[in-house]
Amino acid sequence: MATFVLTTVGTTGDLLPYLALGEGLLARGHRVRIVSHAFHEERVKARGLEFVAEGSQFNVESFNRVLDEVRKIKEPLQQFELLLNRLFLTSAERRFEVHLSASKDADLVVNHGFDLLGQEAAIKNRRRWASVTLLPHLIPTDEAPVYPLPRLGLWWTKMTWKTLYDLSQGINRRTSLLLSSLGAPPRSLGVAGAVSPHLHLVAASPSLVHARTDWPPQVHLTGAFMERPRPYQPPPELAAFLAEHPRPVVVTFGSMGGNDSQASNELVQAALRMVGRPAIVQAGYTGLVAQPGPGDPPTLSVGYVPHDFLFAQAGCVVHHAGAGTSTAATWAKVPSVAVPHLFDQYYWAGMLHERGLTPKPTFRSELTAARLAKAIRAVATPKYQQAAERIGAQIQGEDGVGRAVQLLEGMLNAEAPANPR
Repeated sequence: MATFVLTTVGTTGDLLPYLALGEGLLARGHRVRIVSHAFHEERVKARGLEFVAEGSQFNVESFNRVLDEVRKIKEPLQQFELLLNRLFLTSAERRFEVHLSASKDADLVVNHGFDLLGQEAAIKNRRRWASVTLLPHLIPTDEAPVYPLPRLGLWWTKMTWKTLYDLSQGINRRTSLLLSSLGAPPRSLGVAGAVSPHLHLVAASPSLVHARTDWPPQVHLTGAFMERPRPYQPPPELAAFLAEHPRPVVVTFGSMGGNDSQASNELVQAALRMVGRPAIVQAGYTGLVAQPGPGDPPTLSVGYVPHDFLFAQAGCVVHHAGAGTSTAATWAKVPSVAVPHLFDQYYWAGMLHERGLTPKPTFRSELTAARLAKAIRAVATPKYQQAAERIGAQIQGEDGVGRAVQLLEGMLNAEAPANPR
């Protein structure tokens, strides 16, 4: 039995892949400890995994405040830097000490690509470490230009990656200064976050993303880290609604909150009124709530409901195109209406569209009730359902967690690297 320490920063969507991976390692007889924000504790311990709170004050309310600021920024790298400085690297000294303590007995540490503090702690403790990303589009390649730029030949492709690298250097210099204040020696940072030189797991489905033949040898596209479905008994109100209104529209914006939930509520309700179809509205971080008026279609508000259950009941899912939600909707064989809010969601929405799983995405900043209603009507056509059935079957046949566990155990059993950085 080995001790694995998994570290992740961010929202529920950033946690769930690590819960799935943790359960996979636990099933193999390993000891698993997850280090993350305090408000994730209950969900981690419910899986039988150890938990360490990493010492920040990050919670839903603080994320909503930061999201209000992010929405004012259009450039994705600037969005990332704001998230980095306001959420991922706040209280750096205290959080670094927590990570040092949490990983000192680890046989192997597995870090979120954004969790630079957890990575530096593993390095300082001279622990082997691997990294995980949900951002395959930010791994440089000569096979395609920076997403979503068009293909215009090799010279153009190389130039787009050089430009992106140059644009990221200011962020990386400022980040390196903060890390050096903790005693971290210089190391290379990527376009967004950092990559282990030993093993880098891309926790995404090859049915949704492109694996590149020129990725570095330590990069492995494993398949998505999906939790095994659990028996779930819906509350009576939800069960009764589904019995009366099969295949409703499901609306969930997950962790994409902000403090102006009323505007989102009104927009969603107006779109549902135009479509005239029953709907389930999931609260998420934004506090979405159904607000039907006289003559509106039946609409039910719900809080937490496992996505594997909820999406399987849906006719389509309106969502923010986060990596986990995009995969969950596709796994459920249900078409999507993608409404990306920020950063990597533009990429995931684009992948869903490329594969015929969603109409052309509309950014949240440009969304209107009419545009949302038009997209919901569009996915009711057979071509979207057929694409969802086909690609969903492919994803259900994958075992991303099993592949990741195999690679991590292989790293564990390999000869220790001369330089654990």
